[in-house]
Amino acid sequence: MRIAYQITGNGPFDVVWAPGTMSHLDLDWGIPQRALFFDRFSKFCRLIRFDKRGTGLSDRPVKMATLEERTDDIRSHAGAISWLTISSTALLWTPEASYFGAYRIANRGCENLIGLFIYNVFT
Repeated sequence: MRIAYQITGNGPFDVVWAPGTMSHLDLDWGIPQRALFFDRFSKFCRLIRFDKRGTGLSDRPVKMATLEERTDDIRSHAGAISWLTISSTALLWTPEASYFGAYRIANRGCENLIGLFIYNVFT
C-alpha cells in the first residue's frame, strides 16, 4: 500500500496533518483558501500532509482499513520521513475522522511528539 505525502516548509519543528474523511494533496492547492492556509502554515514549521489510503493520490485498498491499519499508515509514512526519530519535535494535527489513530500514536510513547491538536471532534 503506497501512501502519498507532501512536505512543505522547513521550520524548527514538524506538524503532521493526519487527514479526515477526504483529502487530495494536489487538488488542495487548486482551492485558493486552502493553498493560502498551507502556504502560511509552512512558514513556521515543516508541514507534512498525506492522503489516507483510498483517498487522493494514495492507493485504493481492496477492503476497508481497520483502525490499526490506519494508525500504521500514519506511523509508517512518518517513519519513512523520520519525523519521529530525527526531528527534534513534532505535533500531530488531526480532524474528527483520524483522532482515534492519533490517540493510539500518542499513547505508544513517541518521545518527540510534543502535542496533539484535534479539532471537530464530537462526543
